Amino acid sequence: ISKGDVFVFPSSTEAFGFSLVEAMSIGMPVVTSDILAFKEIGNGQLDAIKVSSEAAWADYFSNNKLRENLPGMSEISRKIAKKYTFDAMYQAYLKIVFSE
Repeated sequence: ISKGDVFVFPSSTEAFGFSLVEAMSIGMPVVTSDILAFKEIGNGQLDAIKVSSEAAWADYFSNNKLRENLPGMSEISRKIAKKYTFDAMYQAYLKIVFSE
């Protein structure tokens, strides 16, 4: 069971965003910082805000950009999260390990 309307992840450093993928797997709309790890996970489909700009974060939330973008964000989250299921990642690792 989960409670919340949106998952906001303004991290400045992450090797991989496991909690981001977990939130997306339950269809949570997400807003992230624009760090490389999150850009790779989201493949340009997530709302990513400049990590070092407090003004950009304030602008995003104060000017209703989230409200404008919210329709469809859950579907995007679920779609992206499918690439990171245990089975999908396991198969990808096997492919790397056993590739010639």
